[in-house]
Amino acid sequence: MVDTLEYLRKGGRIGSAQALIGGALKIKPIITLEETVKPFDKVRTKARAVKRLRDIAVEVAARGETTWTVQHSAAPELAAELAAHCREVFQCEGAFLDEMSAVLGIHAGPGMLGLGTVPTELVGSKF
Repeated sequence: MVDTLEYLRKGGRIGSAQALIGGALKIKPIITLEETVKPFDKVRTKARAVKRLRDIAVEVAARGETTWTVQHSAAPELAAELAAHCREVFQCEGAFLDEMSAVLGIHAGPGMLGLGTVPTELVGSKF
């Protein structure tokens, strides 16, 4: 979940008009990072975006995936809240709870909150 569109605009991922209108509407994009960066969902307001991440955790846990991580960029309280929820739904500790690397943080900006999962069968194997 990206808290501000400004850094996506500065990085050339979205245009100035999108950033302006999205900011006015309080759009919080949820982006997936698999092989490439792709939009996953658009939610209005930070509270709804955090709720959507919590819902995604429930959906992923229902599929049987148990390895999860939470990362953030200058949002430790939100990250701790999401991690507590993940411990409950996944019924295990996550791989880690940490601040995002500077490289990713510079593209997403402060307030970014991320949930990562790995299918259980891949844990411990070579990719």
